[in-house]
Amino acid sequence: MITVLLLSMVLSGPAMAQGTSQQDARAREMFITGQHLYQEGRYRDALVAFESAYRLSGRPNVLRSIAYCHENLDEIERALDVLYRYRGLAEEDKVPEIERHIQRLENQLDEAVAVAAPVATRPTEPVSRSNPPPRTTPDPRKRQVEQPRQIEPREPWRLGLGPKIGFGLGGLALGTGGFFAWKAHDARTSAQELCSSGAGYCPRTAAKYINDDAFYSVSADTSFAIGGVALVGATVWMVVDNRKTSALRLVPYGNGLGMVGRF
Repeated sequence: MITVLLLSMVLSGPAMAQGTSQQDARAREMFITGQHLYQEGRYRDALVAFESAYRLSGRPNVLRSIAYCHENLDEIERALDVLYRYRGLAEEDKVPEIERHIQRLENQLDEAVAVAAPVATRPTEPVSRSNPPPRTTPDPRKRQVEQPRQIEPREPWRLGLGPKIGFGLGGLALGTGGFFAWKAHDARTSAQELCSSGAGYCPRTAAKYINDDAFYSVSADTSFAIGGVALVGATVWMVVDNRKTSALRLVPYGNGLGMVGRF
């Protein structure tokens, strides 16, 4: 067993050395890439490259570059955390420079906190009784803007008995007009078929269809007119019933009358 262990240690030594050298080469490539990105001002990309180089190599000097990236990204607290770690791992001759860098960032962070502090936390000057502060009168326009606007609830739209009858009569009249129009079209088609049979004249049987066409056409026009008047009258009635204050009037318009109003 001892012989096997010794042989495994001897054989694994070159493999571990080869793996370490490959990691160092990869870490060096990532570090050089981070330097180029840093010089181009791409601090976020450079930060990713430097962090990859540190994970591969574990060299403390890379932490300094990571801290500079955080600083340029206005991430002062993260930069300080990296510098604290770098101070514990760096060589003794580099500690004073790291301390100066930490002190500069801490002062910068304190200034930022002081600027962002609320005004209420600052000490106020004592007010003397002989010289009271001037009273400010509130602006009535500002008060009106700050007050929420009260929206009056609208009453539900109601449909009275009169408009209901008018709408029902109008719908019935329009339906009747459609029926008469269909009958007139049917009679007209039958009359045209008899008169166009090639005899050169209309037979007596076509007279019935012609009379039916005239009767149904007049009935359809009358029904459509009654339905239109009923619907317009019901609409006006409904609007007037729901809006008592609306100004509605009939005015001459062309060859008829027009309704003008505000709903």
